[in-house]
Amino acid sequence: KESLTVSPSDIIFIESVANYLNIWHFHEGELKQKRIRSTLKNAEETLADCSFLFHCHRAFLVNIRFITHVEGNAAGCHLHIFSIDRTIPVSKANVEALRNLLAG
Repeated sequence: KESLTVSPSDIIFIESVANYLNIWHFHEGELKQKRIRSTLKNAEETLADCSFLFHCHRAFLVNIRFITHVEGNAAGCHLHIFSIDRTIPVSKANVEALRNLLAG
């Protein structure tokens, strides 16, 4: 079984694609991406104690410490992430929780 050992604070975001997870993280100061066979639910359970990881969308778990910019409103919101040239969607149901988390 594949696994990845990384400090939770080095995780930038986790993306679920079918039965795989794409885990974007820093390793020795370098941006890395690793694909492992697992589910987002398993990742959430493993990382449950990490309050800085937020389930922003059905397919994404993001480290709020790496958010550089939030774009949009309650009808459609996207996150810009440090060192990543893409945006991450936020589900309408999670926009308010994200705003509260970032404000607090």
